[in-house]
Amino acid sequence: MSSTHDPDAPADATPARTAWPRSFRLLAYASLISGLGDGARFAALPLLATTITGNTLLVAAVTIAGQLPLLLVGPVAGVVVDRSDRARQLWRTATVQAVVMGVFAALVIAGSSGIWIILVASFVLAATETLSFNLQAAAVPDLVPPQRLPAANSIVQGAQFVASDLVGIAIGSLLFSWHPTAPFVVDAVSFALAAALLGGVRLRRRGPTATATATAAPTKVSVASVRSDIVFGVRWLWSHRLLRALCLVTALGNFVVISILSIAVLFALKVLGVTAAVYGLLMAVIAVGGLVGLLLAPLIDRAVGPGRALQLTFGIAPLPTLVVGLTDSPVVASIALFFVSGSVSIGNVVSVSVRQSVVPRELFGRVNASFRLLASGFGPAAGAVAGGLAEAFGLHAPFLFGALVFLVGAVIGALAISNTAIEHGRSARVDADGDGDGDDATGPVVDEVLAPAERPVDTPALRHRLAAAGLVLVLAALVVVQTAGLRLPDSPPRTVGAGTFSGQRAVDTIGRLAHLHRTIGKPGNDEARAAIVAGFTRLGLHPTVTTRTAAVSSADTTHAVGTVSDIVTMVRGSDPTGTVVVDAHYDSVPTGFGAVDDLLNVGVVHELARALTHGERPRNNIVFLVADGEEEGSLGAKAFVDAHLVDPARTVVLNLEARGTNGPAVMFQTVGRRVGHALDALGRGTITATSVSNEVYRLLPNDTDLTVFGDHGYSGLNFALIGGSPDYHTPHDDATRLHPGAAQAMGDATLGPLRYLSTADLRHDATGSRTYFSTTWSTIDWPHWLDFVICPLAVALLLGLVGGGGRLGLRRRSIGKAAAGFALPVLGSGILAFGVWYVETAVKPELLQFTSGDTYHPATTIAGLAIGGAALLVLWYRWMRRTARPLEIVVGILCWLAGLGVVLLVVAPTASYIVAVPALIGGLLALVTAAVTTPESAWRPLAGAGIVVVPVLLMYPVVSLLFPTLGLSLAAPGLIFGVLAFAGLAALLELVPRAGLRVLTPLTGVAAVAVLVLGYAIDGTDARHPRSVSIGYAVDGDTGTARWVSDAPVADPAIASLVPRSANLATEFPSLADRTFLVGPASRSAALTPIRLTGSAVHAEPGGRAAVFTVRPPAGTESTYVYAHVASGVSVRSAVAGGQRLPGGTNRSFAPGGWTWGFRFSGVHRDGIPVTLHLGGTGPIQVRVVAEQAGLPAVAGAPTLPKDASFSPWPSVAGQSIIVGTFDLTP
Repeated sequence: MSSTHDPDAPADATPARTAWPRSFRLLAYASLISGLGDGARFAALPLLATTITGNTLLVAAVTIAGQLPLLLVGPVAGVVVDRSDRARQLWRTATVQAVVMGVFAALVIAGSSGIWIILVASFVLAATETLSFNLQAAAVPDLVPPQRLPAANSIVQGAQFVASDLVGIAIGSLLFSWHPTAPFVVDAVSFALAAALLGGVRLRRRGPTATATATAAPTKVSVASVRSDIVFGVRWLWSHRLLRALCLVTALGNFVVISILSIAVLFALKVLGVTAAVYGLLMAVIAVGGLVGLLLAPLIDRAVGPGRALQLTFGIAPLPTLVVGLTDSPVVASIALFFVSGSVSIGNVVSVSVRQSVVPRELFGRVNASFRLLASGFGPAAGAVAGGLAEAFGLHAPFLFGALVFLVGAVIGALAISNTAIEHGRSARVDADGDGDGDDATGPVVDEVLAPAERPVDTPALRHRLAAAGLVLVLAALVVVQTAGLRLPDSPPRTVGAGTFSGQRAVDTIGRLAHLHRTIGKPGNDEARAAIVAGFTRLGLHPTVTTRTAAVSSADTTHAVGTVSDIVTMVRGSDPTGTVVVDAHYDSVPTGFGAVDDLLNVGVVHELARALTHGERPRNNIVFLVADGEEEGSLGAKAFVDAHLVDPARTVVLNLEARGTNGPAVMFQTVGRRVGHALDALGRGTITATSVSNEVYRLLPNDTDLTVFGDHGYSGLNFALIGGSPDYHTPHDDATRLHPGAAQAMGDATLGPLRYLSTADLRHDATGSRTYFSTTWSTIDWPHWLDFVICPLAVALLLGLVGGGGRLGLRRRSIGKAAAGFALPVLGSGILAFGVWYVETAVKPELLQFTSGDTYHPATTIAGLAIGGAALLVLWYRWMRRTARPLEIVVGILCWLAGLGVVLLVVAPTASYIVAVPALIGGLLALVTAAVTTPESAWRPLAGAGIVVVPVLLMYPVVSLLFPTLGLSLAAPGLIFGVLAFAGLAALLELVPRAGLRVLTPLTGVAAVAVLVLGYAIDGTDARHPRSVSIGYAVDGDTGTARWVSDAPVADPAIASLVPRSANLATEFPSLADRTFLVGPASRSAALTPIRLTGSAVHAEPGGRAAVFTVRPPAGTESTYVYAHVASGVSVRSAVAGGQRLPGGTNRSFAPGGWTWGFRFSGVHRDGIPVTLHLGGTGPIQVRVVAEQAGLPAVAGAPTLPKDASFSPWPSVAGQSIIVGTFDLTP
């Protein structure tokens, strides 16, 4: 390379002469003057367009026309730079610009500048500027010594920035307001002056070199030759490892900058809350930051070298961008954006200086054009992405995403850009260009990327192991943070202010009611209701009790009917746009106290009412509903719906439930198509939520009050406590299980959403299904249709990696083998989970009585399963490493995620994100890793392992919920997702010595077995944690036969002598499941009186017959089942029970013996249960009635359970007495 200093001086010597060469000064002055005209034109052209047309598309097209040349003309301009005399072409280009601008100014003066003239002028001038910028960048290395390139570029870019962006735009706006032609005349004059100055620029010539001979552009002009030159420039750039990485990082940075600028005004006005004037000040701060960066760039480059300067600037940008994404303060945002702008400017200066010192002179035009095209060509996409993110997640989202993109760029920069790499690139150019004078070329440049076999192979060193340790610490921190979010919080004391939620106070409110059995119609139900009403009254509210009979019909199970008493408290809003209903139920299961399910949440509702009514009156109506009859089919919720107190279309329901006896609180279900407000509200609470649970719950045979609300057009959210399910629906869900932390967890989850909804405009809401999940800082959601974009993109990306990754060192066959082999740990972990449960229940059959196999102490067993999954991963990875490299194995894992995403998109659509998003982001990271590292690089395993950060972020919260929700009997899904989430970490085994691997593989297997055995030993029962025993009492009233009945698979020793044989009782007792029970003879108890039917009559009616009768069950009955025998010649057309109309047909197709239609009446109607059956056909009319009540008759010899035993969870026969009676109503 030629220089202006002594050719005998060392390469790193400081030039003795500090004054800038004359030619460089002329170039800088020309940039300053033309930049002033450019700024004036940039401001005036859109203004001129608005005076000609009101069409917003045409006005926008003026700006677009100024951006298109970078994409359309940039590559051709690079060819021109390499083929022409650059000094001559500089002043020629400026002259053309002056002529074009002069003609345009004349047309404006003459009034002949139509919109199409403006568009053409904008395009032509932008095209010539594209050529001019490339020429200037190519000229600078021929005007100054290499050591002064950063300072020279700082001067040129600073001159353009100050003249165009700071001064020129302001002058252009002022001149246009004075006279519309003035800015264009100024621009024409500025180009003319620049042309005159550039005419004095003299570039140092150099003789032909080997590189010039091999790569210089041909002089014959043709389309084919130009295309060939463009392709050569792109290939040369992409084959150069350093420049490829630099281009990629620059592209990521430009993507973020453009995306931020595209929504900056909205962010400033709506989030920061500034005025238009302050927004201008904010942009000025950003501009000053950019200018400061331009001035500091040469100083930083000189102090730490270009490689570290670039690493520094790339590393700075993520943090302030993240700060902007987390703040609402204009001052904080301004300071953060100042640093972002400064770091970007520093990077631009150092980047162009590196290109000038690395790219051979004869290639610079084409390579620089390719670099600018690839680095800046994604501007439109950046704006679209920013707009989409802002629309879906809010205006903070583009900054948070930008911080992530900046971070990816920083990682790439740290891995691939260094002082050593830049010096190597400069040496390669010197070897190609000669000694600086062009006299002794040594041959063409051969970049190391083009010769993989000759690259040095990195071996794991201290820096790699430190990086691995850092990655493991980051993942551990993520797991700890997310696990901590599932712990029960501490409750403020009961004396805290009324506006603060106190879990302790919530427990105090209902604690004295936890000893009451509160089934429908029982005295305990009445006592609890009176106490709850009194509590609301003490808050200054006016609760009402509404008693009515309700019915919940079902097409595939027994209809539910009952007379319930709901407690309804309404707080009228100041200017209501809708209603928020907060719902919990106060009834309990027949055999339990229901202290946590759901009396604890009644206390939470009471405390929510206290907090919400303390202070400013809410805008919207708030209804606090304490419902009756939830356990018997959500009858209280149905009664509320039937009362038509609120408009479903403008109501959001927050339902508070429990599926256990402690925390954490999770939001596990959404209902209704209008869920936008509900999901917006989630971000206002401390809550774990994911649409995966929504899909899982949809597949399970469970219902809550929210099911009824959803069926009748309401929208809402379902919250539940999910820990401690062994106590769920059992007699030991009593006052001892009440925990202030559990109440606090539910309060923290719901108070924020309630306050948000109390002030939101509920008249308008987003529609359609949505995908959502919570993070440590907020809840993220997007329209469900976006899943149909994300998943195919992930599949397409990974197919591209598999099919076209050969050039990046990714072998198709190896990836295929890794993907196929990944079935070993995935399926193996599922088999392991099922196998462990099978073995444990074979040894301890009493475990089968726990709900979903969720035992008292499952943590140790879960840890053993996790270690077993890790052992399978270690074994699989070592096997795969025989045929595949680490990154290929990781890509194989990502292929599984993408494939599973397609499956979930079909069967559980809103759950597909959990694997599709990690597959997409992981695929992008794998692509970047492959692009900037060699196949043998020791950084590849680390990068591959680092990809697991994304699946861990998304999957671990789900995994941590699946285990307590599904229990040990269904631990397989949780373990499989855990393997999918952490599988990539197996790549870190590359850093383990072989001797260590030989020990690690069997060690993990032995550890898994040892921990599983320990879990088996720990997971026992005692008085505090009793085992479940199933024993009930059943009487056939038709024959007088009494039996002991157990639905346990194996009889507990305490009752084994009572149930020595097995039998199917579903025909005799239709309320029981169609399965085998353990049975044995029992004494007939006179306390269980027979069922009576009174007032029966059958009469003809249009279409058939009507059978009318009244059912009178025994005293103390809690549930009465009425079944009709649907045989040949008889059908149920409809029915009326307790005044509620029920559909006919068949709703129990699963039932044997013909009892395929029926309903359950909960509680006891004062005068019996009046029933009317509207029948079709002429066959015999038979009715079978089953009455159930809690308790076993002592006179029949009921067993006394030991202290470490308790009745099995309801619904079951455990702890209940059943009597059946059959009645023939045929006339």
